[in-house]
Amino acid sequence: MVFCRQASDAIRPLCIAAFLVSQIPFANANSSYDAYFPRGQYPELSDVQAIDQGGIAPKPGLVNEIKTLSKEISDSVKEVAQKRNLTCFGDPCLVQIFPLMYSKPDSGFFGGFRARLTNISRQNPFLYIINTQVIRSDSAQWIAAVGVDVPQIELGFVRPRVKLRASYARSTEFRYTGEGPDSFVFSKRPDEDKRYSINETAAGGTLLLPLRSVDDRSFGLYGSYDYSRARNNPFESPTNSLLFNLKPEAYQGGTFRSAGFGLYFDTRPTETLTRSGGALELGATVGMLESDPKKFSYRFTLIDRRYQSRGRWTLAHRLTMDGLVGNSPFWERAGVGGIDPIRDVSGSGILKAYTGGRFHEDFKFLESLELRVHQNEFRIVGLRGDLAIMPLAIDGGLLSRLFAWSLASGLDVVWNRSFLTRFYVAFTENEWAMRLKFSQEF
Repeated sequence: MVFCRQASDAIRPLCIAAFLVSQIPFANANSSYDAYFPRGQYPELSDVQAIDQGGIAPKPGLVNEIKTLSKEISDSVKEVAQKRNLTCFGDPCLVQIFPLMYSKPDSGFFGGFRARLTNISRQNPFLYIINTQVIRSDSAQWIAAVGVDVPQIELGFVRPRVKLRASYARSTEFRYTGEGPDSFVFSKRPDEDKRYSINETAAGGTLLLPLRSVDDRSFGLYGSYDYSRARNNPFESPTNSLLFNLKPEAYQGGTFRSAGFGLYFDTRPTETLTRSGGALELGATVGMLESDPKKFSYRFTLIDRRYQSRGRWTLAHRLTMDGLVGNSPFWERAGVGGIDPIRDVSGSGILKAYTGGRFHEDFKFLESLELRVHQNEFRIVGLRGDLAIMPLAIDGGLLSRLFAWSLASGLDVVWNRSFLTRFYVAFTENEWAMRLKFSQEF
């Protein structure tokens, strides 16, 4: 059981996440039956003559022992697979579920889950992955999100990748503290002044088209499209609401559409707990508010990730440069774009310690560093875990005219090489937080 405390000036909720990952095990034998496979040099089974079908007992010897062992392993794997594997349209799948329970003052009790379904009929990469998170409170709030990743679609000589995302929120857990230097003053206001009620539906996707791919090196183009429709109201009354008093662009909500394109160059062998290589993204996006179709906003994004390792130690780095020009709704100023957009940098993996909604700025220049110490693989309650301790993480940068920084320490665990959990404690000048995350931005 993991205890998570998320702190701010007005709210210090305690979240309890019971990590009882309910899963259907791997369909392939490599993970579950490593201990049963022989080690060392043995004859190829294809070189061994077929087992005598005439009922004559096989002669003792190494070759016949290998035959017997091979048959026993094969029968065992088939028996377990038939009894315990989940199938998705005829393919073996892995399901992992993480229950979530927590309480927040003035918000109520929240309950839900994080689930991941992975089609493991193909590995490196998997055939497809579906991530889902659903949270509901006893005060009738809903926060739900789903993401679908198809890492490699076989279309002859072209192998595109598709990422789809969708979310729904009926919540009062979003916050606005103004923009520019005044936001430091507004951030000290009571929490009910910063919160607002939102009803939002959003969806989008990214298509990656590799132009050249050799081993772990891939270079290509990407295109994206995102849609969001929001309706905002004051949390308590318009008198106290910062959002409705300051009236930023589209403060009452609206419909926003954006389309983007860019280039990417990726040399990472894996995207989670990466130890070598790097990834570079360079893109641009044009967006439009439905209420004013004659005015456009333009976003330019550069993201650079690098990884250096020595022994068990890895230094992971992410540089984020993101700028908005034109008529953008206020919620767009909280995030950054790219292949995997971040809706709110405050409290995300690139600016860990701040409360969500802390920054709404047009320009962001952020440097994020994490020092990770990778440990030996371990097993617990039937699960295989890859653990990396994060003794120190440093985030800092400029957001328009503001300087922001945070320090963090924690650990990452990848369960069965597919389900990531991140737990860390983060600090900044006037805030600290304990967070549980399920994604890794770099």
